[in-house]
Amino acid sequence: MTLSRIALFSLLGIFSQVLPAQSLFPLQENYPLQHQWWQNEAQLPPVFRNFGFPALEKSDCPVFSPELVYLTAGQAAKVTINIDTTGLGEAAGTYNCINCGIVSGVSFEINNATLQITPDPDIELQTERILIEFCNSAGCRTAPLDLLIRRPGKTIEETPLTLPSEGMTSLDIPLDFPGAISCSFFLDCTDDYEGKEQNATITAAQQLAYRAARYPGTDRVCLVFCDENAICDTFSYVFEIVRESKLLPFFDDFSYEGPYPDAELWLDLDPYINDNMAVNPPSVGVATFDGLDSRGQAYAPAEHGPADRLTSTQIDLTRGVTNDVWLLFWLQRKGLGDKPEPADSMVLEFKNREGKWEHIRSFAGIPINQPNTVEEPFNFYREILDSKYLHDAFQFRFTNLSEGTGLLDNWHLDYVRLDVIQTDSVFNDVAFTQKPAPILKTYTSLPWRHFQGQSDIDLRQDISVGVFNHAIENLNVSPSSASLTEKESGLSVWSPATPTLFNALESNIPRGEPVLRTYSLNGDPSGFPSVWTGYQQTMRSDVFDDYDKLAFELTYELSNLSQRSGPG
Repeated sequence: MTLSRIALFSLLGIFSQVLPAQSLFPLQENYPLQHQWWQNEAQLPPVFRNFGFPALEKSDCPVFSPELVYLTAGQAAKVTINIDTTGLGEAAGTYNCINCGIVSGVSFEINNATLQITPDPDIELQTERILIEFCNSAGCRTAPLDLLIRRPGKTIEETPLTLPSEGMTSLDIPLDFPGAISCSFFLDCTDDYEGKEQNATITAAQQLAYRAARYPGTDRVCLVFCDENAICDTFSYVFEIVRESKLLPFFDDFSYEGPYPDAELWLDLDPYINDNMAVNPPSVGVATFDGLDSRGQAYAPAEHGPADRLTSTQIDLTRGVTNDVWLLFWLQRKGLGDKPEPADSMVLEFKNREGKWEHIRSFAGIPINQPNTVEEPFNFYREILDSKYLHDAFQFRFTNLSEGTGLLDNWHLDYVRLDVIQTDSVFNDVAFTQKPAPILKTYTSLPWRHFQGQSDIDLRQDISVGVFNHAIENLNVSPSSASLTEKESGLSVWSPATPTLFNALESNIPRGEPVLRTYSLNGDPSGFPSVWTGYQQTMRSDVFDDYDKLAFELTYELSNLSQRSGPG
């Protein structure tokens, strides 16, 4: 027997952790994503946190002194001689270096007002002050020239390091400078790594802290350190990110809490996993695509193009695959959000055995002249995989095109399955399509002192259960039940504790259409018993008086003997 269970916490206390259905979000940000991102960062060891964006370009580094002439060992340089000749008239003269002959390791050659200096290549660091003299028939003038000769910058290729997906490491940087470190910056390295959530930071202890993305592959990080003498060395680090391929079946119905996609199945964090932005989904929970990144912020720069991306982990299609492989999924435009315009399409791609992405299909946005009041359905799609995709690191990905300016151009993805046995939208599964509503009519939480004496006004007097039967025939979901438990005390609030749902003929769920049942807590003609009187008595009693916070969990359960088991 397969058991399906879904629950929702509703808090009565001093704060709320649950957002009401159809909440309004600022269009240029997504608070749940922002909040989760900050929470994730705060839980990391301090050295791996990234509360800003890592620098990827040079900024005022290295630092040069205007009073010095900088020379590189082993490289000839020409310096224009500037001497104040005021009072010496216009007569031509000659230039001469008074003390150049005693400077070791450096050769000098003067040609008119140009001084060519050639330091020896083995100089590490050397400072010299030479005196340049100009003389003509009216007299002579002398001026000092301060030279700083330093070794050329080095490029240090570090030994490649292997890390697991989302692994972290902190590395000592082999700094070897004659002077104190004055500055550092990241250099944009060339690589074909597809991850974008990785982070590299130069710590206060002059270490490299690196945090890998979910993506497997080779990532390269380059950084430059310069000392007070403007000697700059480049350090190149290669990280081999490894991640095991999965085997079939691949399935996700996005019924978990979110707000990020499941790390076992997906490599990107961009889409927003939620249960309140789609209309009549095939199951509770969808992946919503928009113009906000994984931090809940608008993409920048704001221009039309690829926005949210959802890439599957690598899947090995060389083992246990004897039949055709199909990708099945459901897709909805707009939902309760903003409608995607015709150009705001959704794109599906497959990765071939050469590791190249190939365009498979595009789904157009909504026509301009279609009113916003038109409700868009979820549509079922399927794609069979060509033999060129049957390799040990197959991937597929969805990408939406958007202006990237906010929570706009919405697409909702659900019930994604890659498998060898399904070529249609039907399979033996009865899925919940929405979470239980809060037990309060208007709020998700309320101070207990406000609630006392008003339970008959504030408490919701009915419950609604939404399911979708994906099978080819009607399925019976008996026995099914609902229960309400206070989590701090463990007390079952209703009597009977688990009244049945989908009684009698209602237990036969028709296929291929969403079913919504609403039951009165005062008793329902379908056979749902009355729990209201006992419910009110419990909430008005003193049984909860010793608790600082109360959390009520409303749970629905249903079962079906013929329902498919396994992943999903």
